[in-house]
Amino acid sequence: MEKKEIAELLIQRGYTENGAHLVAQDILTLHPSLMPLWKKWVSDPEICQDFEAEGYSIRFFMEKQRMTYPAALLTIDWLLKDPEEAKKAVKRPF
Repeated sequence: MEKKEIAELLIQRGYTENGAHLVAQDILTLHPSLMPLWKKWVSDPEICQDFEAEGYSIRFFMEKQRMTYPAALLTIDWLLKDPEEAKKAVKRPF
């Protein structure tokens, strides 16, 4: 998918236009191990597969931090790519 297609999908699923474009850019660089989860969610938003990194999971971020699936997926992506900085950030209260 291209950035514009991702943004349009996110807007259809409740994101603001600005938020959708920001998230779409990050989705383009999603860690390869997370891409299958993204693709399943794209095909059916009810499919929210879990994934764990650095002691955190997508489910945790969705349930405890009230993130959307794409936001939780990107947080896990950050934990995979830059665990030290990401762990510092996720430990801070929202």
